[in-house]
Amino acid sequence: MKTFLSAHIDYIISILSSHKNNSIKLMLIMLLCLYCNLSAFSQFTRVNAPSFPGWGTSFEEGKMDFGDMLTGYFSAYVYFSPSSGGELWFYQTVDGGATWVEKNIFWAGPSCLNRFLYAVNRDTCFIDFWTDYSDHFKRVSNSGMTWYSYFNSFDIEPRNIRKLNDSVLFMTAKHWGLTNGPFSYLYRIEGNNLIEVFSTREDSLQLLKPLFISPDTGFIISFYPSDTTYTILRTFDSGLSWQPCFTNDSLTITDIGFFTQTIGLISCSEGHIFRTIDAGTNWEAIELDNSNKINCLDFVNQNIGYCGGNNGSFYVTSDQGQSWDALTFPYNENIYTLKMFEQNNGYIFASFIYRYSDNVSLSEPDIIPLSIFPNPTGDIINIESSCFSDRKYDVSLINATGKLIYSDTKTVNQFSLDLSCYPTGIYFLIVKDGTAKSQKKIIRK
Repeated sequence: MKTFLSAHIDYIISILSSHKNNSIKLMLIMLLCLYCNLSAFSQFTRVNAPSFPGWGTSFEEGKMDFGDMLTGYFSAYVYFSPSSGGELWFYQTVDGGATWVEKNIFWAGPSCLNRFLYAVNRDTCFIDFWTDYSDHFKRVSNSGMTWYSYFNSFDIEPRNIRKLNDSVLFMTAKHWGLTNGPFSYLYRIEGNNLIEVFSTREDSLQLLKPLFISPDTGFIISFYPSDTTYTILRTFDSGLSWQPCFTNDSLTITDIGFFTQTIGLISCSEGHIFRTIDAGTNWEAIELDNSNKINCLDFVNQNIGYCGGNNGSFYVTSDQGQSWDALTFPYNENIYTLKMFEQNNGYIFASFIYRYSDNVSLSEPDIIPLSIFPNPTGDIINIESSCFSDRKYDVSLINATGKLIYSDTKTVNQFSLDLSCYPTGIYFLIVKDGTAKSQKKIIRK
């Protein structure tokens, strides 16, 4: 049905704008709304984990991560019995989760805690799991063919891992096996080397989430247990020394990310985001339109970024975090992690994992090259095409009921439409010159 509607949507809209029979018009409106609903829903596709392998009594603690849009990894514990223990299964997909291939199986003892999985790229993934009173931290390379073990230790408990690039990563961990109490550690991972960068006593400072934006400049989300205060530590000397650059005693700091070497964001509880333009020396508050906890940030280039939070909070920015537009996530789930690989394409980690793709169009590929932005929009929508200056083009705007609400002729490469006088909803922009035609769906918020 969707393919049929895509091929005929321009015909449906043209009838809506001119037909006099209200019954036929109502039927076409319902058909158009059905298509729009299918398009909106198809933006979010649940990624299904590999099926239960067929033996054992349960299939538990599954973790999934993606190194690119199509390549991902999955690990899960298969439980047999208290006497025989179980196995940790490791899978890979190269088609976005449509099919999974078994890559390895580890004996996992009588119990297993699959702590985390971190996909670096198509070939490399880090995995951490606890079993047999020991924590196992491993790297898999060559798409699951080669494995390297950094440690099998009761004493070290990895917390979070993030990469500077495909070759250098940083990891925070809790180290239990010290006579004067547990310590927080920051490690640098380079090849087979696990290098201690910085450590501190856990009862004075807990190191939670690292981020390095260059070999010299890095940040750590940290927590002071004595006064329950979150802070951002910063280094300019590759971790030899650290100083606080942001502290808040009333908010939980959840994530930090940078568009450039100087422009970055912090996400927090209660719907708060803070922005810096001087590499963390000063921060300004950026307001969102809700008070839900924002859990994660992810950026696709130097201008466009996304954030996600509790109760389906999902936002996009196209101006380095100065302003944010709410996106519709159709599930009332807490979003914990985002992995965005390009604009409008990536993965959302909530109660389930969803592939997010907003490239669904109401028409076949444009005959007239046409760009509209921002979309969704507030008051102003910008329209741009290199073809406009060649000849005259008729521009029309139709609302969701099929009513023509705007028409004009354009000959310039770029122009803007003011939508502030129209209610929020879905609109259709149609551009044609008699022989060529293009149309775009516009969402007015």
